[in-house]
Amino acid sequence: MKILGQINVACHPHDDAGTYRELFKKAKRVRTAFRKDDFAQISPISKSKNDIFIGVLAVWTEIDRDAGVLGLKDLEEIQFDESGVVIPPDLGFNYKLFQFSFNERSHQLFVEGKNESGQTLSVNSAAKAFDAIFKNIAARMEGIDEVNVTVVPSQDTVKKIFLIEKLRSVKYRIERPNPDNNTDKFDRVAKRMEEENLGVIETKLLRAPGKKTIELNELHKEEIEVASTNGYAVAIGTKSDGKSTKLSTKKYPKIIKHEETDTSTVSSILREVARKYTEENE
Repeated sequence: MKILGQINVACHPHDDAGTYRELFKKAKRVRTAFRKDDFAQISPISKSKNDIFIGVLAVWTEIDRDAGVLGLKDLEEIQFDESGVVIPPDLGFNYKLFQFSFNERSHQLFVEGKNESGQTLSVNSAAKAFDAIFKNIAARMEGIDEVNVTVVPSQDTVKKIFLIEKLRSVKYRIERPNPDNNTDKFDRVAKRMEEENLGVIETKLLRAPGKKTIELNELHKEEIEVASTNGYAVAIGTKSDGKSTKLSTKKYPKIIKHEETDTSTVSSILREVARKYTEENE
C-alpha cells in the first residue's frame, strides 16, 4: 500500500504557458532551510506526460557550527572550530528522498508519505519544505508575485465543522486560490478577491451571548470550503454528547492509500493518482 499526501499550489499570476513548470524548473537544486537545521531541495523534473511531471524532494539536516560540540567522555563543551571536525559544505546528513508528482491542470502535488527505504515524511513537513523553496524562488523570479502552498485536508474535516451542534467560534484564512480551479465556489471567491485587490481574507466569527450556536450562512460555508485548501479553517464548539471539540483543517490532512501491484512503480502510482484526481474534479 502506497501512502501519499496531497498539497495545493497556487501561483499568482499564472497563465497557460507553463508558469508552474517554470517554477519547478527554477527551483531545482535550490537549497532552502524550512526549519532551523532542516533543509530541502528538489531534483530536476521529468518531461510532462498528460500534464503530469515527476520529481524528487530531498530533505536533510545540516550541522549548526555555532552550537558547539560535546565531548561525550567527559561531557565537555568544545567550540566547533576547535573540535577538529571538518565538514564539506556540500554534504547533508540524515537525508531522505521522496518522489512527487504534479498536475499542471489541477495544480495539485502528490508526495510520498513513506519512501522505498521505509523512511517517513509527514505531508505537513513536505508542504513546509515546498513552501520555503517556492517562496525563495518567487522572490527572484520575474512575473510571479506570490506562491501559496496548502495541505489538502481530509474531506470529512469541513463536513464535521458544519455538523458541530453548538458552534462557538470559527476562524479562517483564505490565500488567493487559483482562478481556474474549475469549481464555481472557488471561481467566485477568486473573482471577488481580484475585484477588491485582496491578497488574503481573514475572518473570525464569535457566537453572540445567550445564543446556542453560530448559524453559518452560505457565504461563510463557501469561504470555509475554499479556505480548507487555500489557507486554513478552525472551529471550536460542543458536540451533541456535550464534549468540547476543536477542528482544524491543518491537523487532519488527506491521506491517499493506493494499492501496489507487482508491476507498479512509485512514479506510475504518482502519475495515476494525479490523473485520477484531476479527472474526478473537472
